[in-house]
Amino acid sequence: MKKMIAVMGLSLLVKSVFALPELAIPDLIYSDTTDDIGVENADVRGLIAKSGKFKVIHVPKNFDTHAVFFASNESSIEESAPKLNDGSKYILIGEVSSANWNDSNYAIPNTSSYSVTRSVNMVVSYKLVRIVDKEIVASFSVTPSSFHTSILKANEKSNSNKSKMMKDISMDLATQVLNEITHQNPNSVDYGDKPMVSSFKTYDN
Repeated sequence: MKKMIAVMGLSLLVKSVFALPELAIPDLIYSDTTDDIGVENADVRGLIAKSGKFKVIHVPKNFDTHAVFFASNESSIEESAPKLNDGSKYILIGEVSSANWNDSNYAIPNTSSYSVTRSVNMVVSYKLVRIVDKEIVASFSVTPSSFHTSILKANEKSNSNKSKMMKDISMDLATQVLNEITHQNPNSVDYGDKPMVSSFKTYDN
């Protein structure tokens, strides 16, 4: 009888279910010199969750975001970390250092019309902290923005859609953050568990 190699179940077992690394994303910190314009991390949470790179988890109400962002030593990061389930845990902390609304007017030559552009711009710095060893595994800054331009006649007033601009800048923030944490430094940032391959056996029949 020919020698056959039988595989019982799966002789080469690749772990098919990956435990996604847990990521807590608290609300943004606005610096003391920056006005809170109402943009938060809600769309950041949603887009990162949809990406499948992380399991976005709830942040406890008593979580000290400020302490984690400005932690000067490992113990302070650990003490202020949210109490989560065991396993890989990351925290993405963002601080807004600049947030401004701006209006600019431009007279259109040889007409009685003029253009009005309203823009909103932010500068947000993030730290991705791995709680298991209290290491900041990534840091980056993003510069989301949104604008609206109107062409107006003399004596007309600009009527920019502020709610749409807020939605646009929030989504721009989320897109830039997702791009940074997935592509900034893929060789040095390990976001999850690697596949596990079991040993396999051969049998003679």
